[in-house]
Amino acid sequence: MSNAPVRPSRPRAQSASLAAPGTLMQGSVSAPSLSVVSPGPMPTNAVVNPLQKFAQLILYGIAMVAIWGGILAIAFSDNSTNLNFLILGIGGIVSSIMAIALVEWQRRKGGDELHSVHDYLIGIGFFFSAVGVLWGSRWLIGVAGSNDVSWLINESVPYSDADWYPSANAIYVQLVACLILIMGQVWYLSRLKGQTTFGWSVASFTPLVLALIGFGPWMRWSGDIVSWELGISIISLSAFAMWLSLRSNSGMIFAIVAIFCGIIPILYEFQNQPVDDSGLGGALSLMVFIIVVQGWLSADGKLRQDLMQWTSIFLVGEVVFAMIFARAEDLNLILGPFRGDELGELSTILTLQVVLWLTVLVAYFPATLKRRIPYMPIGLAASLFIITPQASIIPWILTIIMLPYMVIISDVTRKWVANSTIIAAGASFFLQSYLNSDGFYYDNFDSLLILALLVTGEIGRLKGKIDDFAHFALLGLLVLSSPVLLGSGALIPWAIVIYTISSSYLMLDQVQKNPEEKSALGATSALFTSMLLSVVLSYAGRLEVPLPDSIMDSLSGLNITLAVVGITVYLSMIKFKETELDVGYLISMGNTNRKKLVPVFDPLTGNWVIPQVVEEEE
Repeated sequence: MSNAPVRPSRPRAQSASLAAPGTLMQGSVSAPSLSVVSPGPMPTNAVVNPLQKFAQLILYGIAMVAIWGGILAIAFSDNSTNLNFLILGIGGIVSSIMAIALVEWQRRKGGDELHSVHDYLIGIGFFFSAVGVLWGSRWLIGVAGSNDVSWLINESVPYSDADWYPSANAIYVQLVACLILIMGQVWYLSRLKGQTTFGWSVASFTPLVLALIGFGPWMRWSGDIVSWELGISIISLSAFAMWLSLRSNSGMIFAIVAIFCGIIPILYEFQNQPVDDSGLGGALSLMVFIIVVQGWLSADGKLRQDLMQWTSIFLVGEVVFAMIFARAEDLNLILGPFRGDELGELSTILTLQVVLWLTVLVAYFPATLKRRIPYMPIGLAASLFIITPQASIIPWILTIIMLPYMVIISDVTRKWVANSTIIAAGASFFLQSYLNSDGFYYDNFDSLLILALLVTGEIGRLKGKIDDFAHFALLGLLVLSSPVLLGSGALIPWAIVIYTISSSYLMLDQVQKNPEEKSALGATSALFTSMLLSVVLSYAGRLEVPLPDSIMDSLSGLNITLAVVGITVYLSMIKFKETELDVGYLISMGNTNRKKLVPVFDPLTGNWVIPQVVEEEE
């Protein structure tokens, strides 16, 4: 039992009294003692749990729903009195002062560095300050109206304590009050250190919220039309909100604000009820100015490129929706004193749809060159068919001018953008040829577009700027369009057939000189496409051969044009019989690729594995 293990004993701290003279521990060596250090009390602003931020967000959301529900109820109520506005104004200002004062007290007590809880309180304070200024200014407007300030009084609505609204000039009062408040908030935020993202977001969203609240009262003050006062305020608030969001140093805040700024004119247009139809489109026309600001700020280097690429989908999508809305409702172009219906014959060409299209092209061009708005050219090309045929001449001409620069000349264009844009242009041509009863309105304009698109696509394909599939997709869309498939002239169909056969010949000749499986597959696909398009055009009766009636009767219904094309293809392509990929090879290649993708069970390892195909050496 002498070799039995012994449990180690924990060293104990020796008390000073035990080592005193006259005790049994005198002269012994004391074991080292363990010191325990207290971490002290946690800072008051420390985040105890990661869920604390989420809880703050939930509480903020509940508060916003409750408070804004009451605010909107008062805003759209006809029975609100001036006393209600005064109470809301005082309550908002007092609540704001309390929140900001608490932050300042803790900042001076615990240091200048702000934490998330301070950021949260600042955002709450900014929100209440906006409420106070908004309804406080409304109370001042009512006081001015009760004192017969004619500048703010609507002559058709005599002043009363309830159910009274001022003239459209009162919009300027609330606009100026809001801008002064936000500039003060910007000055305050610029002095702070630490986390201020939430404060910046509230400051950035405040102008948008004011514009949305004005959707009811401001339209009423303007007589349910888009007046000068309303238009200037919407543009100012939208531009100011986007500028603030850019200063917030948060790309996500800018993206959200920029998208919502584009929605505001659309919402106001639904509420726009002018006396006559000439005033329709007044609100949607404001989108022209907002697009300019969006494009200018989107080119800023502070914004992340990947974020702006995804944001561009929504920015361009808003404009496309606005173009559809403008055509469906026959909205007019109204830019202040400039009205489209007063341009005479140009009014059928310079429409609201065209101006929106042109504004996107010009405003987003710098950002597109920086690869931030890739969906601008794609969206513009895809929306060409939306424009009325007579007015589409300007966008189409600019498209066939800009496409060569983008697809052939420019070095910053990514291949997927070029592919998508060239296909979108072909899709617009195809849709416009069928959806519009007037087609392309102008004589031979469709032939010019076909020629320009094919030449651009072919040169871009030869230079490697676009893929073969994109060019042949464009070709297929053009062939299936109404001018080619159902038109009367024979020149364009024959030119397309000759072009496709020639292009296939050149591709196969290149493969014969530099054999590659991928190039051979592309050349074979091009040859198959040319033959298929020839059959389609011949079946549609678009390939005509001028032969005497006696010869046509002797042929007994034989499709001489298809025979001519078939013989031509056979004689020209016979030299490539060892180059092109036949059906057997394609099936074998597909089977090989299938084996590379389908896993098999390996009994040695007991796992499912993808077999490795080993090429045999010749």
